[in-house]
Amino acid sequence: VIDQAIAAPSLLAAFLAITSFTRRGSIEDVKTSIREVRIFKGFLTTNSAQNYAPILINNYRVWPIVNFANFYYVPLHHRLLVGNTVSLFWNTYVSYMSNRKVKAAENLP
Repeated sequence: VIDQAIAAPSLLAAFLAITSFTRRGSIEDVKTSIREVRIFKGFLTTNSAQNYAPILINNYRVWPIVNFANFYYVPLHHRLLVGNTVSLFWNTYVSYMSNRKVKAAENLP
């Protein structure tokens, strides 16, 4: 519960901020991106801010089910393999979402 309530939102925000910084190279863009995630009003213009909510929602859809199944149905000696396999696909998804192009707010209907 603590993992999903505290770690997931904060680590996702940190990941998106770091990728935003490495992509743009400006601390001001990262600060703006984080501020927009916090405000979260209407359509957001930065890639990181627009991707935060969908990724976090999908995180809450995937990981509780995976963890439940992994802890209750998977034998102990296979749990690491299951977690790492799902993590491979999850990290691919997060990387894709953080690097995709998102329409700016002024271009949306």
